[in-house]
Amino acid sequence: MYSVSNQANKDGSLNDKIVSPPGSYDLSFPEHSLQSVSVIVPCLESPDQPNGLVDVLLLLLPYLKYPDMELVLVIGGNKPFDLSEIQAKLTGHFRDESCSINPKEAVKLFETKAKVVQPREELGIAGLINIGVSSSKGEFVCLIDDSTSDIKHRIYGRDGNWLGQMVAYAGHEKIGAVGGLIVDREQSVVISSGQAYGGDGTVADLHHGEAIESAGYFARLLGSSNCTALRLGCLVARRKTFDEIGGLDEKIPDDFVDLDYGLRLRAKGYRSVVLSQYHFSQDELSISEKLGTANNRSSDLERQRFFQKWFPQLPAQDPFYSPNLRFVGNSAKFYLNLDDLPEEILASTLHEAS
Repeated sequence: MYSVSNQANKDGSLNDKIVSPPGSYDLSFPEHSLQSVSVIVPCLESPDQPNGLVDVLLLLLPYLKYPDMELVLVIGGNKPFDLSEIQAKLTGHFRDESCSINPKEAVKLFETKAKVVQPREELGIAGLINIGVSSSKGEFVCLIDDSTSDIKHRIYGRDGNWLGQMVAYAGHEKIGAVGGLIVDREQSVVISSGQAYGGDGTVADLHHGEAIESAGYFARLLGSSNCTALRLGCLVARRKTFDEIGGLDEKIPDDFVDLDYGLRLRAKGYRSVVLSQYHFSQDELSISEKLGTANNRSSDLERQRFFQKWFPQLPAQDPFYSPNLRFVGNSAKFYLNLDDLPEEILASTLHEAS
């Protein structure tokens, strides 16, 4: 905690921040009125779409009470989208549950602060997000996956002001994107705390598969940390930065769009920061299915071309992942798995230890 406070003092900004209580290694900004924010929820068409959207909308509706907030639903696919069905489900929920928003207020907020954009052409995730951003008017954009079922602070629960804190971080001139810890609440494991790349052209999610309550490698799951890229299912950025970078690249496979955006931010001198104290419960299967149904998962040749383009600008090793550790599948593990270590490395390690 001392190192965090010391860095804030060096920045000359400690007076503008409040140090969190024990159990969380981060700096929390004082709560001010939210600035102009557009929350964008891209949805690839699926049969149970209305039911899935209700959960994420229930999480977002309270924020629509702020004057300069808007919600943009970007609906993919060719089938007509029935907005009235979602409104009916929301109204029914507020009638059945004890909530801070009454049914009439919820309907009014949805009618005045939410809009639906449905492109005529079939697009992948990158295309849907780009159209959502271009259709929005906020100074900040917040991208949320439509499978999100809950958002909680590690200590404060739902009382944590996740959007206000992420916007405050994203407002820093050196920060290009801010994300949260994406978790699978049913399995009680981490899905992603950011992305890393390997020297052999592999891409992996940091802390993937580790327990939600874990402190993480050097307490990375207790507060904020830098990473090479963030998953687009939970990302906040300044609108002008998104536009400066040129939005998302729609010409590359969807499973590289996250990393490509992070690398382009890095090339412009911006940092990507994950606030792991904020847990975003999402459906990992749904995320994988979206890439598959979009028919836009990379082939070996496309992967090779992607890294050939970036390798001249990249360090040999991801700067936010120890060279002494290794990827296991799509997971950037933060512990040495001796069973997976090559025999020559294991023999060398045991020799040095003796």
